Amino acid sequence: MVGITEIYVHWYAGRSKSALAASLGVDRETARKYLAPAEASGVIPGGPPMTEADWAGLIEGWFPASSTGGCGTSPGPSSTNTVTTSRTCSER
Repeated sequence: MVGITEIYVHWYAGRSKSALAASLGVDRETARKYLAPAEASGVIPGGPPMTEADWAGLIEGWFPASSTGGCGTSPGPSSTNTVTTSRTCSER
């Protein structure tokens, strides 16, 4: 599993969506999905330095389910904003 934060770190460092998707092993559409809120918020690659904690705060705002484990559950010990297969709560 790839951490969502990794997608942002690679993108913010200037890697293209295609290049970061290939190197992280995620689909380009998945990368685009996660990067869309950053772009809509005006975040652009190469801006001021950002820590993983900075990204985690933004990600929590953009994707609340990823920080809570989704479907209203509390995160488990290994829940660290990961990209996995997409399933709805009713499929779990």
